[in-house]
Amino acid sequence: MTIRDRYRETFSRLHASPETLREVLQMTEENNVGKLRSRGAGRRITSLALAAALLIALGVTAYAVGLSIHKRRQEALRQSLGVQNAPAYVEYETDKSESKTGEDTPTITLLSALREGEYQRVFLDVGPVAKEELAYDTYDKGNLHFVYSIDGGVTWLPAPYYVGDQDYPEEDMDVYTSYFGEEIRVPKREAITRRIREESYDAESRTVPIICGFHTEGLGESVEIRVALTDDLPALFENWDAETCGRYLLRDYGSLPFTLTQADRRLVLFPEPVCITWEETGTEYRIRGVELDSSRAELLMDCPDIHPLFDKPENETDEAFHARLEAQLRWAEFIDGLWRETVLTLDDGSQLAFRGSVDFVQEEGDSIRECSLYPGQVIDVSRVTAITIRGETIALN
Repeated sequence: MTIRDRYRETFSRLHASPETLREVLQMTEENNVGKLRSRGAGRRITSLALAAALLIALGVTAYAVGLSIHKRRQEALRQSLGVQNAPAYVEYETDKSESKTGEDTPTITLLSALREGEYQRVFLDVGPVAKEELAYDTYDKGNLHFVYSIDGGVTWLPAPYYVGDQDYPEEDMDVYTSYFGEEIRVPKREAITRRIREESYDAESRTVPIICGFHTEGLGESVEIRVALTDDLPALFENWDAETCGRYLLRDYGSLPFTLTQADRRLVLFPEPVCITWEETGTEYRIRGVELDSSRAELLMDCPDIHPLFDKPENETDEAFHARLEAQLRWAEFIDGLWRETVLTLDDGSQLAFRGSVDFVQEEGDSIRECSLYPGQVIDVSRVTAITIRGETIALN
């Protein structure tokens, strides 16, 4: 497990959405995590894209009356993402691809796309599909899942449904106990399935919205997105040629060309580092700058504690291992609190707070890029005029 994996695992109890927690527990129960991570570097797109795709559950909002299903879903996406005239978010013309009731021709409709740094999200309407075929289910053979490929059918990844992230009633929740003894509450699979069928699915057009997400590193300007329905995800995970994978596709919805959208990024280095101290150890952290993206921000930090906390020593005892895990959690909560005390100021005077930490990327030495998400918003990064970190405001020129 890499340093990034350990950190993400530590933060999972703090920030995972209900659907994400359910998915993590599902993969843990079925021992699928090890299978996905065991592949070579050339195949790491599967585990990376899958992990990213699991983190994009979106809220379902009320549809406007009188609009086509595709237009209504586009409007719902804008509201769910909190899009504010963001250059990184693109909507597409859907009038020529309206699904008609009773048609059996497989159809893929491109709704919108969001570029987040090196990660691309694509929102599609797919049909026809029967309501009974839709379920939030395990990855076992026999269960139906939408999948997509961007490499000619060689690699197939699960395509999450566009589902709600509203609170579930108590009777729809399962309760688990975390490693740290805390309760983790996640919605039951049947409750998520009910939400997909009742809120995401459109009976008249027999379509459902899905989300494709992939890293853009090594890709050209465009890709061909192919969508299918399968009842044997394990076979698709284990096979790596288009002909073999094709035998496990129950329904092929075809493909569409997609031109990668442009990222909206802005890197600002501070005139002087912002210095903060972790009171538990007295260690000083230097924040050298910030890189803003359409839906997230990264603090450029020097963290002297990073290796002692996350590097596993040789011959580490069980007692030392558990002590280090506890220290990781306390450090994670310290960094989480730092983000919650960080605010962006926009050109209209409004302010944008953060949800807390979600991830980091280790660079050379003690340097990391510490990431947080904006609270349900996609912005134009050129509108940010200042950042305030623990009461210290830095103008972003």
